Amino acid sequence: MEIDIHEIVRQAEQIPGWMTPNELTWLVKKASSLPEGAAWAELGSFCGRSLLAVGLALPDKSTLVSVDNNWQKREGNEIALFDVLRQINSKRKEQIKVHAICSTTDEACEWCRALSFDVVFIDANHSYEFCRRDIQNWRRLLKPGGTLCGHDYGREAWKGVTKSVDELLPDHNIYETIWSFTNREKTLEKQSCRSIDKAPIVLGIRYHSDWLAGENQFKLHWIKDWPERMIWWSEVFSMPYNLYRNSLQQIARRNWSRIEGLDSIVCLHSWPPEFFHDAIIIPIDDDDWLDPGICRFIRGEVDEQLASVSWRSERAYCLNRYAMHLYGQADSFMTNGYALTPKYREIVGNEQYQTSLKWHNIAADHAKESNLHSELLLGAAPCSWASITNLIGFDSCQKMRESAKSFSAWHNQIHPLDTTAVASIYTQEYQNLYRLNEDLLKGIK
Repeated sequence: MEIDIHEIVRQAEQIPGWMTPNELTWLVKKASSLPEGAAWAELGSFCGRSLLAVGLALPDKSTLVSVDNNWQKREGNEIALFDVLRQINSKRKEQIKVHAICSTTDEACEWCRALSFDVVFIDANHSYEFCRRDIQNWRRLLKPGGTLCGHDYGREAWKGVTKSVDELLPDHNIYETIWSFTNREKTLEKQSCRSIDKAPIVLGIRYHSDWLAGENQFKLHWIKDWPERMIWWSEVFSMPYNLYRNSLQQIARRNWSRIEGLDSIVCLHSWPPEFFHDAIIIPIDDDDWLDPGICRFIRGEVDEQLASVSWRSERAYCLNRYAMHLYGQADSFMTNGYALTPKYREIVGNEQYQTSLKWHNIAADHAKESNLHSELLLGAAPCSWASITNLIGFDSCQKMRESAKSFSAWHNQIHPLDTTAVASIYTQEYQNLYRLNEDLLKGIK
């Protein structure tokens, strides 16, 4: 693959960061020199400056892994790491696989230990303790002849980087503030899987863009009409669709930040089953909510033989109906919340495992003998105007406008929020959703 090094460096320089043009050039040359199908891991991506350079330079069929515990905008910066990840995926979607792991480097190393990398670039926590541990942990994941490298060697502010590299890798090379080391040892044997009680619990996000790309259960035959539907949206609402959709995601992210005992959050798009092979995965759409105590529930119920856990999940506006169900006054609910254990993958195989991560209502069908059902409202799918199922029902702008006005009338009737205990789990999220819908609906044209 031919690349324009200067153009890649120019694009990367638009992203906030401290990597110099010469250092970006070093990374681009290193990435482009790798063989087809290479694997590169970056620990600590900040806003994505170096990640973008590498992502645009890697040869076809390569895998790029970004490990960082913050995908959102950093203070004082307008560009978020998640934006850069999407940019790389957009430009190289058919050529490389991009995987984002939102976690500490220690956790990511545990989950990636079934893999091996051509290059591991370390630019995470710069303290002596953490840098030393990253070198020790990730060195064992290098292929024979692979490169372990990192940033900020020799800087006065980051003496921990220099000290750890000097102690552990005396035979290293330096280019400006980039250090590099070539692995000439046989790759260490991968560790065996941990027991289920120590398995990490990971939230796997299915993003709206995956639905639009047909990466989920439904092959969207109506996608050709999407631009026209967006025109209708702009004629009905004053709030842009993307702004509304992003606001729903922000409400969900705040909900996820309240989950106790969650080990990591990852993007499920093009996600290989080899990743997190011994983790418990909770697949969820990018605007859905979970009970903050869900991990405690899962930890208390799973064992080595349990393949999956599923729970009753309903739209936010049906919370009061759910309360009626608890008292025997309603009997039907959509079950679309679930978690998959390592046992599930063992039962169904990698391909079906990957499919189950992306689709609703699949897990229980393939592991009935070892599936735990719960009547608890551990998850909620909020009733919003941005859902695809809402939009695909319209064949004219007028119908969208009429339905929006009906939705507005209904919306005003269900406030304030039902005060039952089961509804109060999501009070904070529901109130934020109510305000957002109010802003959207008062702008009906």
